[in-house]
Amino acid sequence: MAVLCAALMLSMIGTVGAQPDVLNTLTLGQPEFLQIDSESPINYQYSVGQPTLVTFQAISNAGAQPVLNILRDGMSIASDSNAGAQPVVTLSTLLNAGRYTVEASTLNGASGSLVLVVQNEMPVAPTTLANGESVSGELDSNIPAVLYSLTALNERAYLFIESGSEQSSPKIRLMNALTGEEIAKFSWALMGVHLGIPANSGEYQLEITHSSSEGVEAYTVCFATNPRNCQSSVQPGTDSNTDSTACLVTPNSAAGVNLRQTASMDAPITVVVPSGVSLRTIGIAPDRAFYNVVYGASSGWVA
Repeated sequence: MAVLCAALMLSMIGTVGAQPDVLNTLTLGQPEFLQIDSESPINYQYSVGQPTLVTFQAISNAGAQPVLNILRDGMSIASDSNAGAQPVVTLSTLLNAGRYTVEASTLNGASGSLVLVVQNEMPVAPTTLANGESVSGELDSNIPAVLYSLTALNERAYLFIESGSEQSSPKIRLMNALTGEEIAKFSWALMGVHLGIPANSGEYQLEITHSSSEGVEAYTVCFATNPRNCQSSVQPGTDSNTDSTACLVTPNSAAGVNLRQTASMDAPITVVVPSGVSLRTIGIAPDRAFYNVVYGASSGWVA
């Protein structure tokens, strides 16, 4: 219904819109009408007073496909380049407190009319992760995002994030809480990721958001100086509808392979897996140098 109403308004208002050099302010539920006649985007100002999951939507008339880009201090925070050339673009992103610039443009610089609107604002209160703490949760359309804060300790620490399902997994982003710099981002093609947090390296913010697919997406997060504390509490989920033999690895050395606690050649060895034994994989390290596998009642990492 919102799309239909916006389309009708487009046909009525024609060329009303903001000028490229004027930063009009976007307000929840109040549509802005744009006429784009060049490749230059039209910019709007948007502010939030606390961490908030915000949904922007741009709707075009026939012949012009919208493109959205969210910036802070000149740096792109989130964007949708509309690779599918759709007439409607919906962009949901978690924004920290501050002022942002919302750029609206069209694919290939085509001329046309757009409606730009902030559809939804959902404040997200951060939860502090303490050393040795493990937290599990679920995301869905009603709770689409969670936010965790953590402070680097005086020694190296580890951050474990695991998916609870092999069918659908949330997305994660690790940020520097003081500068807003994006440190790591994962689309959850993997089932999980283990990150090392350097000693005395500042404050961090971990964002976990629903992937926008159907259904519930479970996750577990653990922050600890001792990786064993996390491995005992972070257990990848299983799905009864998933074939557990879909991806296997087999040691090709006559001496077998070392099953390690983390994805590092320096990590302690849990057990030596004999040659010829097939191991079910449940994840892969970001550099693709280690597999996360299951061996009997244990799980660990093999090179």
